[in-house]
Amino acid sequence: MTYIPMCILTALLIQNLLIIEKGKLTTINIENLVVTLPTLVIAFLTKSLMWTVVFGIVAMTLVRYLGIF
Repeated sequence: MTYIPMCILTALLIQNLLIIEKGKLTTINIENLVVTLPTLVIAFLTKSLMWTVVFGIVAMTLVRYLGIF
């Protein structure tokens, strides 16, 4: 049985989604959000850490290569 360790996924997700600067409001990193949403769908569908990581890496590579954000 394969599953995604929720504590690891949550820690990585929050750390990369939020931009925290002293003296400013916390904001969301849009580039990471655009990659996170489809990656979470893959995570729930496959329930496999390997496929989730592979998809996330490929998705982030495409977003950065294409210069979408």
